[in-house]
Amino acid sequence: MSKSATAFLLGLTLALGGVGASLAQAQTPAPAAAPAAKLSVDSLVGDLIKDPDAKAVLTANIPEVVANPQLTMGYGMKLRDIAQFEPTLTPEKLAKIDKDLAALQAKRGH
Repeated sequence: MSKSATAFLLGLTLALGGVGASLAQAQTPAPAAAPAAKLSVDSLVGDLIKDPDAKAVLTANIPEVVANPQLTMGYGMKLRDIAQFEPTLTPEKLAKIDKDLAALQAKRGH
């Protein structure tokens, strides 16, 4: 096993609390998933990009923004807020994206 693989496994073991996890903890059911947040231009960019359908909406409307590697710097910002750095995100474009995200949300039944 390579040194990097060994280091990864050691780090993973430490992060998970070692080998001594109790059986009771292992059998505790996972909490129910939280309902999906509303998708909009007020959603965080990172959340929109992580959602394949929402990313498709962004790619259809603002492909140059989605393809820009600097977008990762805005993952913690609302899409609306990065408009100040991206001239292609006009109020009209944001309204179209918001409408498309709402349609996606409706299609999902949320």
